[in-house]
Amino acid sequence: MNDAHKIEPVAPTVGFVKRAGDSSGKTADHAAWMKDLEERKARGAEHEAKRRQLNEQASKPIDVVEELDAELVKLETAAQAFERDFGKPNEPLIAAKQLVADLEAKLATARQELAAIESLGDSVTRLKTAIQNAESSLLGLHGVATKEVIDSLIVERLGPGIPSEKVPRHLKDEVRLNSRARGLDALRTLRSVISTGDVNKDELLKALDIAGEKLVALRDYVIADRGRNAK
Repeated sequence: MNDAHKIEPVAPTVGFVKRAGDSSGKTADHAAWMKDLEERKARGAEHEAKRRQLNEQASKPIDVVEELDAELVKLETAAQAFERDFGKPNEPLIAAKQLVADLEAKLATARQELAAIESLGDSVTRLKTAIQNAESSLLGLHGVATKEVIDSLIVERLGPGIPSEKVPRHLKDEVRLNSRARGLDALRTLRSVISTGDVNKDELLKALDIAGEKLVALRDYVIADRGRNAK
């Protein structure tokens, strides 16, 4: 049942009426109060009209023939729709499902992008991660460069084509004492120690500079060593 006829218009506050309802018209809010009063009257008239309409509909006797005719029209309309659509694709349903599927796919992609962004953390976390990744790469590449130098020294002693497992242990230890290998050992450094929790900006930038300097130093050494020992 529609209860619109039970709803009362919202009344202005008592304070507003006391301030604005001065019949002298000299208060600053008097014009606004008058406008509000007219609007309230209009709302009241509209409310009363709706109430009367609902009461009339509720008291109106049911015309059985009229109601039957209305139901017959509805039934005929449904039959015509059936004849028109039977055996054919339900295009509105297909389109609606496709729209939902497209939106869900976009939402899934957006969620993945959001998760990827969140996993990167804030600017401090991103820089700490970049420094740690650079230092991990530095350690790995230092090992590769060391092996390259040692293999080169062994080839100088024994010639090419000797499998690593055939090289005597004492020879491997000996070539590690070569100046080329010792030069690389001097570039072998530990990871930077970055405090957890709140990180001082200067501390973070210092670790960044050190990591960059280490990478450059190893790069320069490898290039120079290759140039000096090129065949």
